[in-house]
Amino acid sequence: PMHEDGSLNLQVIGSYAEFLIKKKCVTGVFICGTTGESVSLTTEERKIVAEKWIEAAKGKLKVIVHVGGMSQVQCSELAVHAQAIGADMIAAMAPSFFKPIAASASRLPFYYYNMPSITGVSLPVHKFLIEGKKQIPNLVGVKFTHNNLMEMQQCIHADGRAFEVLHGFDEILITGLSVGAKAAVGSTYNYAAPLYYQLIQAFELGKLEEAA
Repeated sequence: PMHEDGSLNLQVIGSYAEFLIKKKCVTGVFICGTTGESVSLTTEERKIVAEKWIEAAKGKLKVIVHVGGMSQVQCSELAVHAQAIGADMIAAMAPSFFKPIAASASRLPFYYYNMPSITGVSLPVHKFLIEGKKQIPNLVGVKFTHNNLMEMQQCIHADGRAFEVLHGFDEILITGLSVGAKAAVGSTYNYAAPLYYQLIQAFELGKLEEAA
């Protein structure tokens, strides 16, 4: 959140966290990602935002901190910081050096943030997960923000369903659920989470027309 002059409006985070907690259908927040405009923030601003969210979540929301960026040094610094302040998980978007980032917060689960429309990095994600796990012990899954649902399904089934796949494309959530996604992270959930929660409940009850 920003003031008109572009400075951080940290006071909003506490009341916003309470808003999400009261909805009872939001279980976590993915901060400093695409919607969080991390690439527009300084390293210090990203740390301050993360600290404020940890404080505001009060243990009632899981906090996933996106630590990706163009500088390996910056990414590692943000990962170390996220672990130190008590974040639940970290994630990083390509292009980055994954191993050094994940190793900097080795006690936290690490998600690869796949968003080829933004990064221009298009790789076979299911193969990356399998091979990446050999080098990154704390790699647990992927935030999959892409409309290639066949590839997402490959990620879901990779290595005997060893990885968590967070569906990241709001507009086609119902399609993601149909191929096996169990959780979702997205921009519009910030203000319409109850609507999506109803969609998920209807889908799980087999009421596909209602979900659609």
